[in-house]
Amino acid sequence: MSKELRLIAWPFHNGQRDVSTGAGAARLAGDALLRGAIETAGWRACDDRVEPVPRPSLERLLACLRLAYERFTVAAAAITAFDPRLDTAGRTLAAARRIAATLAGAT
Repeated sequence: MSKELRLIAWPFHNGQRDVSTGAGAARLAGDALLRGAIETAGWRACDDRVEPVPRPSLERLLACLRLAYERFTVAAAAITAFDPRLDTAGRTLAAARRIAATLAGAT
């Protein structure tokens, strides 16, 4: 029996499904070459799509990250798409630091 590898995608950008950066998550999870390589390595690829939450917040994100680490063996995590020119108040950087601290403490 093959092991299961869950491809978890959150295919949303600014609350819209499968557009812009959200389209990349869905496209990558469904890529035939990627899935073939996963299966060749002895894994069975399974899809999970995470639905958006109403009124997202940093606190909700941190809680979800902690829950994911409790439930799954997490092989990798990334903070992506940060442009400091668009973060003149430093809010995104401060959030990224809290996210990184949460991830470091969850391992």
